[in-house]
Amino acid sequence: MRVEGTLDFATVIPLETQGKAWLREQAPAVCRLDLGAVANCNSAATALVLSWLRTAHAVGKKLSIENVPESLRGQMQLASLDDILSAG
Repeated sequence: MRVEGTLDFATVIPLETQGKAWLREQAPAVCRLDLGAVANCNSAATALVLSWLRTAHAVGKKLSIENVPESLRGQMQLASLDDILSAG
């Protein structure tokens, strides 16, 4: 799964719904979330990633996160959540 563009409060709600459906219905047992094309993000991106990780876990799938933008990495570190970026 690849996410592009801006991840903010206006964009994450439809993305969350789409991503959760994909994880439940179509994703392989081990899948990747590529954030390399995210141009801009705020704290909504953190909530989105956490939601998708919870969904993947709930349906017995493993989701790894790749190419995390520095702004999101910084937000995750401030929230003491940066360990999940490498745990995937």
